[in-house]
Amino acid sequence: CQEDDPTIAPNVETYNAVIKAWTRRGDAKTSFHHSLQTFERMRDNGVIPNERTYSLLLYTLANSAIPDAADHGENLFKLMRREAQLSGTVTPTSNTYTQYMTILSK
Repeated sequence: CQEDDPTIAPNVETYNAVIKAWTRRGDAKTSFHHSLQTFERMRDNGVIPNERTYSLLLYTLANSAIPDAADHGENLFKLMRREAQLSGTVTPTSNTYTQYMTILSK
């Protein structure tokens, strides 16, 4: 399979599966870095993230030892809310809020 083959393209579920796989790696700091790279690649490829995408990213961040996790979490949450206002396709769920509150409470 070639990356530029238009008949085979990853969708939001494919990217979410990759992000989820990164969340299960041992080193949470590295996991967040790779999850965020996957998220950026997803958006660059025109795939719109859903609430599961954001919840996974926030979960990874909540379980990391990144010193500025609250800043990253706030940026992700703001981005999600902005996309919700623009497209109406992404709505924070109770899980999204739970992950965000976990980040802010650390």
